[in-house]
Amino acid sequence: MRSFTIARRELRRLQTRATRAKQHEVCGLFFADESHRISLIFVRNISSDPRRFAMTRTDFFAAKKQGSGTFLGIFHSHPSAPAKPSATDLQIRGGGVRYQLILDVRGRDVKLWRQRSMVPLSLVP
Repeated sequence: MRSFTIARRELRRLQTRATRAKQHEVCGLFFADESHRISLIFVRNISSDPRRFAMTRTDFFAAKKQGSGTFLGIFHSHPSAPAKPSATDLQIRGGGVRYQLILDVRGRDVKLWRQRSMVPLSLVP
């Protein structure tokens, strides 16, 4: 199974935004370079439900153009749930989404998923 890395700086960016969003999810797209290092592009969450995330097609495709490397999928935060895909998360399809990176804001834990299978992810400086 392929493994990925994420820089501490990049993870801190996600943790900071998720903490500032309080009980609202933050979201965006993520990419990997040739060494499987993940980078994040944040997208505005348009969901009126703080426990969900949504983005416009326009924002999705703009972020997809902005990212560098191979597009892997969507990231989002769970303000009060574990870093595991919910039933709603598992329904996400299309647009080339293969993976989900999920941050548990309370536990400050981040996990990478491909459907129901966790994918190895390690922190690097």
